[in-house]
Amino acid sequence: MSYSTINGTVQVESLVPISITLPSGSVTDSNIVAGAKVAYTKCGQKFQPCYRSSGSSSVANDRQVIHVVRGATGSVVSARVGVTTAATGNAATTVDVQKNGTTILSATVSVGTTAAYTLLTPTISTSSLVVGDVLEVVVSGVNAGTGTLAKGVFVVLEVSEDAA
Repeated sequence: MSYSTINGTVQVESLVPISITLPSGSVTDSNIVAGAKVAYTKCGQKFQPCYRSSGSSSVANDRQVIHVVRGATGSVVSARVGVTTAATGNAATTVDVQKNGTTILSATVSVGTTAAYTLLTPTISTSSLVVGDVLEVVVSGVNAGTGTLAKGVFVVLEVSEDAA
């Protein structure tokens, strides 16, 4: 295949290329129109909000907001739950992730007998998000039973958001 070189300014009313290779760095912020809704995979609007309780104190019932959605739409891509110190005996604790007060998991996560630093991966049943949605972590069902409670409960979400 041979190439043609055109020197000077060229005006084309309509160009429909089969493919095009642009020089590195030639597309900048000013070249993208407002409202283009560039996917998060192309502009890095990915967040990893987290919840963590003290690693030096036994877990307690708790409820904390960990993220407020700012993009027009989005989704919870994944969740990971764990503890830094495992419980003993029949101590029990459950963890839930909620959107606007309603669970997004198919079932709460029990971290009663989870080994330290083992990452549990709950199933997300409701992943869609819209601007203004509030994500919370709820730790409940804390019961030492005949053992000792876990310490350092943590939850890490992966959240993607499209442009507002």
